[in-house]
Amino acid sequence: MKLSSIDLNLLVALEALLVEASVTKAAARLHLTQSATSHTLTRLREVLNDPVLVRQGRGMVLTPRAIEIKKRLPELLVDIDRLISDTPNFDPYQVERSFHVATGNIATIAVTIIDGFLAAAARFPKIDIQLALLDQDYPVRLANGELDLALVSVSDPAPKLPSTIVTSEPMTCIARKEDAPALQNLSLEDFAGIPHLRVANGTRELDGLTAKLASLGLERNVAFSVADFLHAPLHIVSGPLIAVVPCRYATFVKRWIPIETFTPPIELDNFLVHMVWHERADQDPASRWARELTASILNRTPFPDPQANSD
Repeated sequence: MKLSSIDLNLLVALEALLVEASVTKAAARLHLTQSATSHTLTRLREVLNDPVLVRQGRGMVLTPRAIEIKKRLPELLVDIDRLISDTPNFDPYQVERSFHVATGNIATIAVTIIDGFLAAAARFPKIDIQLALLDQDYPVRLANGELDLALVSVSDPAPKLPSTIVTSEPMTCIARKEDAPALQNLSLEDFAGIPHLRVANGTRELDGLTAKLASLGLERNVAFSVADFLHAPLHIVSGPLIAVVPCRYATFVKRWIPIETFTPPIELDNFLVHMVWHERADQDPASRWARELTASILNRTPFPDPQANSD
């Protein structure tokens, strides 16, 4: 017998026939006509190459093979029903699982919340969160399972993939500690004219300030550019420069580097972090939990309750 020769309805009908040992009673149990149930019995006899039910007096009795099938079929049907109907549970306390998360400039934020990653590792020792470098091929890596999540700072991340803004980080200005007091209460023109360290990845500016000043008719005095926020404070301490970086990163770094924040004379746009995943993992409980965990780490909120994903 080949599995492709049967369907689940045949198995359900077979259970009814084995329990009732009667075509008439099985038909009533299945809410089918006696003729349809009789036709099903004929198909079962062909598939199993066994009579299944044989007449004895006025009734019918099971064949030896049918008796053996009757012992095992109910459990099999329960397993099939559970496989089809139930949403699989994910318990991070019990299941060993690795999650690969690609980050780019998000490393700037990640260094400020390393305690969150450490706390997650301590609470869920079977879970391994591995950070990988974000590159232009991240949509392909999500599709082939090499990555579970990507944390992206662009405004339009992989439009064909599911994504959400996982955090919106306020921005601030930084300067050398000795320069910062004189930079408070600047006019907009003076602010634009000070030598700026611009953060840009290729042609894409990450701090968004140049375009914002240009919209007001002002040209930003860009002394030079760096590719990420991570290195900006190191250059700031080397000369009379200012830069725009995420607030949490500035607060974190100035504990070790002699820089200070100051309020610019222009409202800065927030730094948006998008979390991107592949649609194949959209309903997967483990992947959903990983997304919630990553969001909680970035936003410093309580870790997700594993039981909330078991319903």
